[in-house]
Amino acid sequence: MVHLERKGGLLAVAFNANRKLPGATIRILNGNSSLLNEKGDLVPERVWKREIPIPAASRKYTFELESSENALLLRQTEGEYDWTPESEIRVGPQISYRVPDETRRSEDDWLQQGKTEELNGNLVAALQTYQKALVKFPADFELLKAAGRLDTCLNRFEQAVSHLSAAHDRNTTDAEISYYLGIAYEGVERENDAADAYREAMRLPSYRAAAALRLAELEARRGALKEAKEFLTTSLGSEPNDLRAGEELAAVSRALGKNVDGEKIANELLARFPLSGFLQEELGKANVLHLAADPYRVFSVASEYARLGLYRRALEVLSRDYPYPEADQSEPGAVIPQKNPLVAYFRGYCRERLGEPGANDYLQASRLSTVNIFPNTIEDQQALKAAIRANENDATRSLPAGDVVFCGRENGRGHQRMAKSAQTQSQIPVLEASLGLALLHMKRDFAGALSVFAEGIKNDSSNVVELFRLGFGDGCSGETRGGASESTRAFIPI
Repeated sequence: MVHLERKGGLLAVAFNANRKLPGATIRILNGNSSLLNEKGDLVPERVWKREIPIPAASRKYTFELESSENALLLRQTEGEYDWTPESEIRVGPQISYRVPDETRRSEDDWLQQGKTEELNGNLVAALQTYQKALVKFPADFELLKAAGRLDTCLNRFEQAVSHLSAAHDRNTTDAEISYYLGIAYEGVERENDAADAYREAMRLPSYRAAAALRLAELEARRGALKEAKEFLTTSLGSEPNDLRAGEELAAVSRALGKNVDGEKIANELLARFPLSGFLQEELGKANVLHLAADPYRVFSVASEYARLGLYRRALEVLSRDYPYPEADQSEPGAVIPQKNPLVAYFRGYCRERLGEPGANDYLQASRLSTVNIFPNTIEDQQALKAAIRANENDATRSLPAGDVVFCGRENGRGHQRMAKSAQTQSQIPVLEASLGLALLHMKRDFAGALSVFAEGIKNDSSNVVELFRLGFGDGCSGETRGGASESTRAFIPI
């Protein structure tokens, strides 16, 4: 960003780079003559400022920025703007393309509709759009690619593998397909296939940094730390400002015994990213109070260690006794990390990866409240699957496992998980609210949902979801309800 301003007989110039520009040249021009020609290193952390005497107030002066390779990066003259010519401006109602109704849509129409819904943040609607489109056009390349990419983002890994592998068979040079296919393969625990897909994605610059990072994590989990370090170096070469790649390079360097290198990398990064909990942990300066205020901060740091196969370090973070934060320093209803069941489940999972028993951690997690628990990552899934293997009848585990499945829009499986929780332990808070919403929106079982909400009031009387749905049960099912007391109805938000 450049700012030019007149101050009496001076031209005040300020420039802030959005990336590092070593050996850049800045010029201030008066027509063809130069008022200033300066070379130096420009960085986002510092604003370049100069005040330059100008020979004539009536002239317009020009700012120019060149790279170290003499490529022109920016040129701006006072009072000149890149306006659209007035002759090209159309006033009044604008011409826009409207997607036809479903019966008349082409492949491109369906694709455009889905992309619009994605850009507007309505991922569920976009998923349904792609699913409907593939029923009509099951072999369309772009639809397979779009559906597979969204499947991956929603952790629907089995469906993603099906869609993306079909698209990949038709174009093995598409780096985007290879990258998302690699993530999907990881999600279904096909790590060799994932590694091959990431190597393909690395061939093109647009996905080199991200694919190299994923490949580094995969190699690190296999114990190949030297190879992981090489891939992390490659990733940072393509995207020098990527914090996660830098954090992991510091951790892998220390894991290889190169403590001095690791600390140097971590200290340099921490100066630029002072809020990184992972870097603070690496340097032995963990901000325990900050971590204690949100269990998901703890989970984030531990997950990053786990992605590198550094399960002992993850366990150290997960096993710490965190203090209670001040009341205004955490979200309402939040608990300290050691009382969060996902933290406990993941702790047990990390122990098992180290060859140690995790049963005690799983047992402790099963006794913790699931209120305000929102599992939605691959690491969540891994921990919950491990808990399932250890104890199929763990009702606490079944509820967040059902949430994870619902996040991926696998409604039947999600409902089964929650129903099993209800059969095993019906007094878990929020259980009936989640199960009732599943029955209402997924199965359109109004009577069943109404019954579940009514039961939920007994176990979770302050849950506004259950109160609201119960109060409007007659509107949902078409039946007349008279069972709700006046005190219950008073809580229903209108």
